Amino acid sequence: MKITGSSLVVLLLLTSIMSVASTQVANVKAAEKVVFTFLKDFDPPPLGHFSPYGEPAHELEGTIYGMVYETLAFVDFWSNETMIPWLATSWSMASDGLTFTIHLRQGVKFNDGSDFDSKDVACSFIYEGGFFPDDRLENVTVIDKYTVVIKFQAAGQVPINWALTRKMVSYKQFGNFTDAIWNVIKAHGTQEEVNNILLDLQAFDIHNNPIATGPYKVKSYTASEIVLEKWDGYWREELGFNTVYVDEIHQLRAPSDAMMMSLFMTGQLDYADTVPASPDVYEALKLQPYTRIINIPNGAGVALYFRCTQYPWNITEVRQAIAYGIDRNEFVAVTETLVPDFAVAVTYPTSMIESVVPIWLSDDFLNTRMNKYEYNPTKSIQLLQGLGFTRDTDGVWKTQNGTRLEVELYGSGSAKRCGLRTQSALALGEENLAQQLEAIGIKVIPKVWDVATAWDNFKNGLYSMCLYGYWNVFTWGPPTFSPIMWADSLYDWLLVGYNGGGPGFGPMLYNDPIYGTVNLTDSIFTLNGLGSKTEQLPYVEMFEYVQNQYLPELQLTEQETALYIHEERITGWPIDPNDPFWLASLGGIWSRYFAYALASGMLKPRGLVPTTPTPSVNLTNVTQGLANVTTTVGALGSEIESLSGQIGQLNTIVTATVVEGIVVVVLVAYLAFRRRT
Repeated sequence: MKITGSSLVVLLLLTSIMSVASTQVANVKAAEKVVFTFLKDFDPPPLGHFSPYGEPAHELEGTIYGMVYETLAFVDFWSNETMIPWLATSWSMASDGLTFTIHLRQGVKFNDGSDFDSKDVACSFIYEGGFFPDDRLENVTVIDKYTVVIKFQAAGQVPINWALTRKMVSYKQFGNFTDAIWNVIKAHGTQEEVNNILLDLQAFDIHNNPIATGPYKVKSYTASEIVLEKWDGYWREELGFNTVYVDEIHQLRAPSDAMMMSLFMTGQLDYADTVPASPDVYEALKLQPYTRIINIPNGAGVALYFRCTQYPWNITEVRQAIAYGIDRNEFVAVTETLVPDFAVAVTYPTSMIESVVPIWLSDDFLNTRMNKYEYNPTKSIQLLQGLGFTRDTDGVWKTQNGTRLEVELYGSGSAKRCGLRTQSALALGEENLAQQLEAIGIKVIPKVWDVATAWDNFKNGLYSMCLYGYWNVFTWGPPTFSPIMWADSLYDWLLVGYNGGGPGFGPMLYNDPIYGTVNLTDSIFTLNGLGSKTEQLPYVEMFEYVQNQYLPELQLTEQETALYIHEERITGWPIDPNDPFWLASLGGIWSRYFAYALASGMLKPRGLVPTTPTPSVNLTNVTQGLANVTTTVGALGSEIESLSGQIGQLNTIVTATVVEGIVVVVLVAYLAFRRRT
């Protein structure tokens, strides 16, 4: 059959009718099981794992953890630093500012049916107390089954927030290890003894069967998909909070660009924050029904790290010369060719993401204390000459003792760990840095770590220079939320590092023209004990000054993330793109906030909340619409009237089925229509 223009109009209308009807049918079928499907990359097993104490580089903290493990409280990101009681019902601080009493919710059970009580809380905290570099916990005491007292090392709001947002684990699953750690602590044992227990704990395989209190438990975990299922007996429902409307959560690994497009266009994907590899896909997705795209800074970027204990990279002027010799905008242009407009070059290299710099650092501070390190290869050469360095026969600089400025630049085997989108971007980025630094007389040999060893190599400082990601947690929570994790990251990554690894800068700063002699480690611990932004600000300014002037690491870019929301099946997302919910999604605590959204009933199947009504499929209206087309088309009127009459006949054979209040239009006549035409 030859399809004329007017026939095509009718067929398109029929296709639209069928699409709406088939969607309604599918929704009815799905009513028996509500599934939330999202796209976010993860490490496949056996690298990836559900153990909070496994290898941190491969844990699922930033993905689906929060739907399984819960915390004593949630940060209320809508009301500026208040806390929402969850597994705890209340808490109080004694007048000494150190003794913190927590009262637990009664009736909470783990997904194996055992009770959640004080011994589980103590188990969860003892590990943390033995691990963190500042030993922020002095003691944990079980008063009774539902009361725990924590004794902090330092006063302030930060330890309180830290304690209330720790993942709670099961003593039944991890008690052997935490008992062993506690025994070492009580006996005033050594950190080495604790570290040995932690190694055993890290290697402990829970077979992806975590005992936890969250509304979901692991159903399956493969290289392509993680499936969580709601379990009967979840404590909130047992206590009358019937707010968990989603039966299963499916997390898909990042598929191909085409697959992502297909999943969205067919309504099979409810959420994704994996950026597509082409702007065409981005623009096409914006046009899809039910789809919203929200762009936010993702709290991460690319940085160049220096091993500050190695000569000549321990010389501040050498690191500054490298900073002046890199055109950060060129680096962005090279590495973002496949995903344009999703990264920006930083203006002021700091240890916080570019987008929150104005929140903490005033224009006056930036203008008088901070250096932009704008691209200036002439300045690079002047700095190296000022050190008495000379050029070798091939143009590479030599130090006064003859050491050539020749270095292996390592990148992680995973582009994601380097803060880049693709493996191609990683290779292009390393090559670009090598070319830029060669232009100022520094020879760079690009290398790539094996993905399995990259994290250990990085944290142990097994490099002279490396390209790695940075993950800023300054805004985990509202913008004024205490930067506790940022301070821990600063300690681990930029200064002393893990057992002397990492960049290895500090811990003492001597004879600075502004701050004089400073113990940076002590300053970090002091910052951790301060609760208000006013108290924190002088320390934040000092650390940002140190980071910017001494450059233990050089920030290059900041990434943005496009959040893709498909609201055909699941709704309840905040409408305002500036809602604190979206900003609170930065970094690895993504799962905490989406866990709250699911467990609290904020996210629901579309049929459970008032929504803008979808226009009903009214065949009379369709016929009338075609009649209107008749008056417009003119010469094609008779053919359209004929086709309109055929559509009108559909009224006699349309079956309307009502299932739980949903009218499902079954277009059983469509095939007959096709046969006649």
